[in-house]
Amino acid sequence: MSLKADDLPSNINVENIEVRDYQVGLYKESLKGNSLIVLPTGLGKTLIAVLVAAHKLEESALCKIVAMAPTKPLVNQLLNSFKHSIQLEKGLIASLTGDDPPEKRVEIWRSSRIIVSTPQVIKNDILASRYSLKEVCLIVFDEAHRATGDYPYVYIAKKYLEENPNGHIIGLTASPGYSDEQIRELRANLGVTLVHFKDRDDPEVRRYVQRVNEETLMIEPPVEFTSVVKYFDILLEKFVKPLKEASLISYKDTRTLSLKN
Repeated sequence: MSLKADDLPSNINVENIEVRDYQVGLYKESLKGNSLIVLPTGLGKTLIAVLVAAHKLEESALCKIVAMAPTKPLVNQLLNSFKHSIQLEKGLIASLTGDDPPEKRVEIWRSSRIIVSTPQVIKNDILASRYSLKEVCLIVFDEAHRATGDYPYVYIAKKYLEENPNGHIIGLTASPGYSDEQIRELRANLGVTLVHFKDRDDPEVRRYVQRVNEETLMIEPPVEFTSVVKYFDILLEKFVKPLKEASLISYKDTRTLSLKN
């Protein structure tokens, strides 16, 4: 895309990344408030968070950013994305792991501008008062749909907004839930006010989506599977037969039964 001088933060390594127009749009929208970004897998959610982070670093020399992901491999992916995309001195982008002794984690926290970690490590350190979230200007929750129940994301988001009411939150997910209630819960747990959603059919996204060639293969199921299916056919017939006799549904056999019936 053709970028204008003010489209991206000046501390972004533009030669290292490909920025798509919908990512720039979502980045700018996400600056307006705590945001949940919903975008299908493979379409660059992380880069949007990176752009917001770069913007925050430009705004304040004291700004500290925390980005979290549920697993170590995802933490490493986040870490590499930040290092690859943002111009910062070596050592200012670092990860915290449970393998590091507490004293080392505290030193990494104090000396870094961007910290990437699993949420359990951050939660444990906060509970132990090793550091606070007061100086954090942005928290990124990757795989944000996990912010339910007693998952550490919920505690961290609540603690962050208590300690820093003006702090900024970005949640990233491809699957926020399948009901309004689930999405409302997610927004409440993360303190999110804005939801930015784009799917593969969105006009801005469609031209970047590669077509998938599908091929149907017919296979013979194993005997163990067919015996289980036969059992469920018998069980289903027991419950469905009265409905058929009452002319409430129409079907030939249970294997052709669907919600449309």
